[in-house]
Amino acid sequence: MADARVSVPLLYAIFFAAAITLVLAATSQGLLTKEEASSAFVNPTFLQFHLQHHVFGTNFYGYVYFWLANHIVEGLFYGRFAKAAVMALLPCFIYLYLRKGFQFGGLPAFAAALGVSVLPGFICFSWLGVDIGIETPIGWCALWLALFDSPAAIVASSFFAALSAECYGAGVVFLIAVAASHWFRFHRSRRMALAAGFGLMLAVLLFPVFWWTNVQTLLTGGAGDPTIHGSRERLVSLGTELFLRGDSYYFFSNGAPALGAAIIGLLAIAGLIAVIVRDARRSWPLILICVTSIGFYAAAGNVIGVRRVIPLVVSLAVFACLLLRSLAASSVLFVRAAAYISMAVWITVAANDFLAVRQGLASARIQLPQDFEFRVPPGQTMASTVSGLLDGSFRMPQDLAGYEPDRTLSILYVLGKSAPLYSPHELIQRCDAHGWSIPSNAPRFVRIRRHFSKPTPP
Repeated sequence: MADARVSVPLLYAIFFAAAITLVLAATSQGLLTKEEASSAFVNPTFLQFHLQHHVFGTNFYGYVYFWLANHIVEGLFYGRFAKAAVMALLPCFIYLYLRKGFQFGGLPAFAAALGVSVLPGFICFSWLGVDIGIETPIGWCALWLALFDSPAAIVASSFFAALSAECYGAGVVFLIAVAASHWFRFHRSRRMALAAGFGLMLAVLLFPVFWWTNVQTLLTGGAGDPTIHGSRERLVSLGTELFLRGDSYYFFSNGAPALGAAIIGLLAIAGLIAVIVRDARRSWPLILICVTSIGFYAAAGNVIGVRRVIPLVVSLAVFACLLLRSLAASSVLFVRAAAYISMAVWITVAANDFLAVRQGLASARIQLPQDFEFRVPPGQTMASTVSGLLDGSFRMPQDLAGYEPDRTLSILYVLGKSAPLYSPHELIQRCDAHGWSIPSNAPRFVRIRRHFSKPTPP
């Protein structure tokens, strides 16, 4: 386990296999959710047309990933397999980060990486074919690279931090942490590399502005405009989801909290306090991630839920691992035994939660919503209906009654590449007529200009 060439591929294989079982369990229900349709079909399709589809559609590089993945994996549920593939990188980078940043031994780092990544607040998003969560493995890659002083590592960490921020908005916390880590190096001898890193970071962040011809908003997206009003209620809700019960939009955890159980949450809080007091020099980037995650969540102006703070979930779990590592090194037998027992309880709870979620998805006890308009004929499934529409055995009404134009037409456009039913022009035209998307001819940032040009009330 001390050899990264063994541990990293093994961690990837274990997590990927676990995530694939969730993919297969969820897919047995035969339903694609509306967010999956948007992330895997609508937004990547419009990305090809240089169009931002909706003011919530800001996660540019997440859509690039799904567009690339669709050239390798096909089918109505391809996004789920693609999501599992990228999420399986997280335990690998946690292992590497703990080895490099905190001098963990091979086996403790392996156990910690696996324990953190299988908590409900991460693994329950690993199968869902949406951009939620993609920012976290990419962000941890950036954190790990930021530990090195070589020019290549500095530039690469800057690139991945910016990539994380525009894969999903929660990744902004990694951007801030990595930028702060590099900023403190300006007094050292790597100024050219740091300047190149910050320049690349800015270029990655701004590239979508030049790609999209009708861009209306960046980064904020589904989080809406920041607001302080209601922040107390949002934070109370977040605390409940983290430590007591998971119950928010698209968090299919069978009711388990994001941190799995109250005991893991207590270990996380105790670990956070311990590192603030005893090891802030090494752990301040993770502390900063926690602080900024909570701050952004408190100011979120739209639908809330633990999916917006997956970096916080992972960082808190890492603090729990740091605490257990320090307890396991104690000279007192009772303290060492408590550390090992706590880790055993952690793994047991995580395994039980995982099995409950997999069984719940497979049996449809955890039921996926059919939350966008897509008419399924009697005796058919969504997948068979899509196949029938593609091969002509089913006919869609000309006025698209019973079908949501944006999502349905994008699915048919992507899956019917060999014999397209609609041209790009017709697809764009129909979505413009639908009125839900951003008009294709909207000038850049016109929505923001209108917002600031509103006359102030007398």
